[in-house]
Amino acid sequence: MFPVALVVLLLLPIAWSAPGVAIYRNVRVQTLSPTLIRVESMGPNGFEDRSTFVVVNRDFEGVPIKSTNKTGDYFQVDTEHYIVRVHQMDRPTDACYSQNNDVDDPVRSPWYPNGVSASDAGKCCSVCQTDPDCNGWVYEPGTSGINCWPLNGWSATKFTANRSFGCLGNACVSAITKISVANSAGIEVYKQVGTGEYLNQLQWPSPLAEKSYSIIDFPRFYVPAWGPTPHLGLSPPVANTNGYDFSNNQNGDYYIFLLGNTLDNWFSSRQEFVQLVGPTPLLPDFAFGTWFTYWYSYTEAEAKNDISMWKKGQLPLSVYGLDMNWRNTSNQQDRFYSHPDTALFPNFTEWFSFLHSNGLKTYFNDHPFPVDWQTSPSEVGFRYGGLSEWMDRGLDYWWFDHNWASLFPHPTSYLLTDGRSVTQTVTG
Repeated sequence: MFPVALVVLLLLPIAWSAPGVAIYRNVRVQTLSPTLIRVESMGPNGFEDRSTFVVVNRDFEGVPIKSTNKTGDYFQVDTEHYIVRVHQMDRPTDACYSQNNDVDDPVRSPWYPNGVSASDAGKCCSVCQTDPDCNGWVYEPGTSGINCWPLNGWSATKFTANRSFGCLGNACVSAITKISVANSAGIEVYKQVGTGEYLNQLQWPSPLAEKSYSIIDFPRFYVPAWGPTPHLGLSPPVANTNGYDFSNNQNGDYYIFLLGNTLDNWFSSRQEFVQLVGPTPLLPDFAFGTWFTYWYSYTEAEAKNDISMWKKGQLPLSVYGLDMNWRNTSNQQDRFYSHPDTALFPNFTEWFSFLHSNGLKTYFNDHPFPVDWQTSPSEVGFRYGGLSEWMDRGLDYWWFDHNWASLFPHPTSYLLTDGRSVTQTVTG
């Protein structure tokens, strides 16, 4: 519980750059609504105001900030509706590097979960500088083997005679170690410690089960208006990523939803969540009908006879799919879009017309292998060209099949600065 009346020990300059915005050092607090708060760690390019893959709408009216205070190791933002406290741990500002230092509560970079070998402190620092998830490092001179540990986070530094510590960029100023929110009565309704693990939960809390809910916009990257369609004439640094911008990725961009204590409050916060991240498109009506698909190498004659049996039995059917069997799988031709199995279906355009004449929709499984990382011009062109060319012939939609021998990395993979994505297993 927070005390309603607080004694301000020290008032330090905190910037109010706009109504509902307070900035202290490398952290920004935005009071977006009476029930929605953003607490953001500054990224490599500053604070992020563009839309991202997760956050598509930042158009919130905001609520006025009554006061801001710096007390001890936290700064506080007060509004009529809640009190936000952001605890920060100071870090050396000249710390690439600082001798005789180590850290408490280290969170290792996912790229080097077990550390790495470096010939000296400068090489250890260089490893960190080329690691997009590294904010600092610890080096132990005079040892062979693993002696350098790139870090994503830590809570504090401490004296250790035989080690050196360094940090990079905004990480050298301060780190968020805890966020807490109290309601107007001073009762704590949200508490979060650290950013070293993924904290997002896919499921929204059940009604009245929790006082709050939060998401972190991480990995954080900008999505261009044209999305995953080819786009020419781009300049660096996004020329090689089709306009996707990964350069301001930063762990620690929190959105905190206060769920209140009534169903109306809960539904209101749900609506704010949809406003923030965007609505899910509705499925077309036919998608709620019966789909038929079977992993079997149908010939065109067999498939047409199958459909006639559905009609003869007066069985409802909305979608007829061929599963993976539209592809010629010999000599790895199924890794591309340009090798349909014409021995089974000599003319797929005619096949699509037949299905449509019977009131049916159809799809293909999207199985061709990636040719490059997801947002590279070559991969975007390959994927977009292959998908759209078949839809121009009459295919209704594609089914993204996760059961590939070669998978796209998932959205919570670690992003390289050029847009490539690799899934790492974090151990140790």
